[in-house]
Amino acid sequence: MKKLCSIFVMLLTLTPWVAWGFDFEHTTLENGLDVYVVSDHRTPVVVNFVWYKAGAGDEENGKTGLAHMLEHLMFKGTENIPPQEFSKIVARHGGKDNAFTSYDYTAYYQKVAKENLLKMMEIEADRMQGLTFTDAEFQPERDVILEERRMRVESKPQNRFFEEFSHVHMPNHPYGRPVIGWQKDIENYTYQMNHDWYKKWYHPNNAFVILIGDITLDEARPMLAQTYAKVPNVRQVNHQPWAVEPAFDGAKRYQKVDKAVQVPLWARMYRATSLFAGIAGAKPNKDDTLPLMVMAQILGGGNSSYLYQKLVKEQELADSVSVSYSSVQRGESSVDVVLVPKEGVRLETLEHAYEQALTAFSQNTLSDAQVKRAITLLKSYDVYGRDDPFVAAYHFGKFMVAGGKAKAFDDWLTEIEKVTAEDVLNVANKYLQVDHSTTGLLVQNDNQF
Repeated sequence: MKKLCSIFVMLLTLTPWVAWGFDFEHTTLENGLDVYVVSDHRTPVVVNFVWYKAGAGDEENGKTGLAHMLEHLMFKGTENIPPQEFSKIVARHGGKDNAFTSYDYTAYYQKVAKENLLKMMEIEADRMQGLTFTDAEFQPERDVILEERRMRVESKPQNRFFEEFSHVHMPNHPYGRPVIGWQKDIENYTYQMNHDWYKKWYHPNNAFVILIGDITLDEARPMLAQTYAKVPNVRQVNHQPWAVEPAFDGAKRYQKVDKAVQVPLWARMYRATSLFAGIAGAKPNKDDTLPLMVMAQILGGGNSSYLYQKLVKEQELADSVSVSYSSVQRGESSVDVVLVPKEGVRLETLEHAYEQALTAFSQNTLSDAQVKRAITLLKSYDVYGRDDPFVAAYHFGKFMVAGGKAKAFDDWLTEIEKVTAEDVLNVANKYLQVDHSTTGLLVQNDNQF
């Protein structure tokens, strides 16, 4: 696969790029539910994907994790579906189903053979407003969530650290709270809290459906009429603006000693614009987002990246380097750097080397070839991702729920070609400022600092 990927990247570099073209059909039902149909006739399979514009970012302080809790309860049953039967119905029809919660959304999907799509649409429409979980079902599910938190967070030193680190970085913003919720909040959940969350957010005009696979809109219309179109729109959902994280007065720092840590790490989060929100409540600087994507790829996108070559290969101070940035989210974004030192290297030494390497990068001249290669890699990742209908639908839905317009989903594929080396260096100097960042250090003992 690596060899095939390398050949593909080489071909993209040698030939002009043609926009991939994410073709879709769209309709809006009378109840306000938007439906997007993406045809892919390679196999007789369809993904039924329902997105609700309600996630952890919409929660109140003291009630964190409710969106995730309701995701679990959505499998408890309706008047027409007995408790715990939802996934069994999907399985009996030869399909797979799951759900996931983020800050920006909660989403549910089933992947089935085309002839079973109608049944999936029926049961998904049924639970859009017909959920009937009881307090007797709610109580043990809360314990399940607590156990999930213990397994995913409390028992894993790195996960605990990043949860705390994110809160230090943005203590006032929803992105500074864990999606799964703080343990104290989960322990204080009540049946009524979850019922109220469901009644507040789960409405057709606060959701959209993506049907992707061996289906067309004309084929889907009669199925939509029998299922989603019958869900009443009982209220208008209004989203309140999220809390704003004020501008930093200076650099933040969080250090933690944890005896359970096996591998120390150094991390830094730089505040950055997203496509839909700027820093500290400012308007988004959309012109910076594509250069930021290219910058992250050049700095820390794999073994050929600038920081990997400097810190891992040349100076032999780090075992791994990663730099990431996402422009697609409702709130402001960040450029995230994570370094894992080689055994015996103190984090102070690694941080100093990183700072020197970053300064050199910002002051040097990037070649057009470096920028072009990064752009080509970013495009190739997108092309390979779209080969899987589920992945294609995921990125399409994530873009729209963050605030994007469906017709603009593919715009970046052509716009990114305009990014220059000067643009990349400009955003590096603009956003990679320590005074607008939070640095985190995780070690097993003080000697590793």
